[in-house]
Amino acid sequence: NRPPLPTALLHRLWLPLRTLLDRLEKSHPGRVLEVELERDDGRWVYELKLLQAGGRLVKLKLDARSGELLSAKDA
Repeated sequence: NRPPLPTALLHRLWLPLRTLLDRLEKSHPGRVLEVELERDDGRWVYELKLLQAGGRLVKLKLDARSGELLSAKDA
């Protein structure tokens, strides 16, 4: 077992989830149902499922380091 990474190092690898969600609320409002953080093609990616107004379920992929929206589609 390795010791946990220092917080400062983690913040260089990906944005804190709270920061990402605050940014996302402006462009994609909704209730977060699920969040995953995983490696995808050599980069860290957040995958989120949101329940939006009217019952629309949306799946988003965001670059975990920059917060850039990589894809958005109905789930």
